[in-house]
Amino acid sequence: RMYLPLLSFSLLAGLLLARVPKWAPAGVAVLLAILSFQRTETWRSEESLWRDTVAKSPGKVRPKLQLARALGAKLPPEREEQLQLLEQALKLAPNDPVVAEQRGAFFLETGIPQAALEQFDRALPAGAHGVHGRVPAEIREIEAQGQTGLEKVLTFPDLIGFIVNVDSKHVKPCLRLRYSQ
Repeated sequence: RMYLPLLSFSLLAGLLLARVPKWAPAGVAVLLAILSFQRTETWRSEESLWRDTVAKSPGKVRPKLQLARALGAKLPPEREEQLQLLEQALKLAPNDPVVAEQRGAFFLETGIPQAALEQFDRALPAGAHGVHGRVPAEIREIEAQGQTGLEKVLTFPDLIGFIVNVDSKHVKPCLRLRYSQ
């Protein structure tokens, strides 16, 4: 269906190119190469990608969380900037359970387990844990019996498999912390 309109567009493009100076296509090619190189630099690392995204979308939570994760994965981690990004994300979305989870992971990794447990406790009732962001029925039953938060869930190791967003490197230290108290 598009063959005939494409033919007329190609004829028009050919007529226009016949009128431009001979150096113009080379100039356009150089400009496109420079732009391509700049975008390649942005995609060079996870950190540079998320820095670019945070700069272009300062009011969004996800880029800040992703950049905080990337900074935490660096060796050595950039903890001050990571905490600043998590604080900015908290200001943007104070009730977002994913922000609370990320803050909990940060506090756990930096050796502040009580603050980590508080953040995980904030995330759990809000529905961050569980398959596809839903709190499993078993956790709701535990909470209905008067038990709340991560502390009570961690007394049931079989339910740990339901916690999707907090990976095992964060859950296991929480288990050790709770059982050692």
